[in-house]
Amino acid sequence: MITFSLPDNYSSAYTGAIYTIDDTTTTQPQIVEVLDSQRGETLGFRRVQYLNNNKINIARYLARALNPQPILSSGWSVPEGRTVEAQLLADDSSTEKRIFTASLSNLTEDRLLSSLTHRTVSPSDLDEISLFASAGQLTISVAFGANSPTQQIVAMRNHKGGLISYVLEVENILGYANKPEEVRQFWIYISLAGKTIARLRYSLIPATSQSVRLGWLNPYGAIDYHTFRSLGRLLRSEKERVMTGQSVLRVSTIRSSYVWEEVLSSGYLPAATAVALSGLLSSPRVWRVEDGEAHLVDVTEEMVAVSDEEQLSALRFSVREAEPHQTQFF
Repeated sequence: MITFSLPDNYSSAYTGAIYTIDDTTTTQPQIVEVLDSQRGETLGFRRVQYLNNNKINIARYLARALNPQPILSSGWSVPEGRTVEAQLLADDSSTEKRIFTASLSNLTEDRLLSSLTHRTVSPSDLDEISLFASAGQLTISVAFGANSPTQQIVAMRNHKGGLISYVLEVENILGYANKPEEVRQFWIYISLAGKTIARLRYSLIPATSQSVRLGWLNPYGAIDYHTFRSLGRLLRSEKERVMTGQSVLRVSTIRSSYVWEEVLSSGYLPAATAVALSGLLSSPRVWRVEDGEAHLVDVTEEMVAVSDEEQLSALRFSVREAEPHQTQFF
């Protein structure tokens, strides 16, 4: 029998998925099975030996079970694919279940799962507000002034604790204003048990044929969004070349392909907002959200340019339809 020290609930599946062997009835090598207890599936096996390897890192197994996706309908929901519930099985004895998240670090309770607190939307957009919160009454309120004493309740939920998301519908939010057509900014307040735990500022821009809504997985395991402006499309040539001869005397093109890319701009933003937005450049998943659907795209980092003018910054980069990465291992 093996006795383990367990990670905390809602630890990171990447950095916090470490179990420690405290004691065992034998010093001989043993096989430990890693289970996805929610789906009833085996994620993998580990061969361990007490005093030789007292820590078990199961991050590589948990990552296979995570599949975060944008939430494309308004209202409250417990996001799927962003957590995995796991336990270890050894000598027909299993550990307690633990929930791991898609965050890069262990989460802190009663926090917004985003550093993007100034957001840009158009009237037809949806926007996700994700939280890691303790049990209690969650309230979403809107105000149409930065220091307005008037906050109108948009939604409430009796939360049982853990991850929770609210997707607001911008058009619905504008319905709370006296003159919706004049709204250029609004503020969203998130409260837990009567205490404000987060405030978001929204800038409203008109929806045009050049508007492009992107969503991306952020370091907290949630999804951030921003409405960018398209600057047009460009045709990029990609060539594969082979060098012949004993020195670089001759270069032959063996294949040439052309890929359409779309150049996007954030427009000028406060520096802190531009820094938060730049997280999409390193995100493992970026989606283009259009007509109620989300499609994966690749961000071309070589096209990134950050400019500065009177303490305002802008991001400019290009995106293209995602291409699957195929790798062979031997």
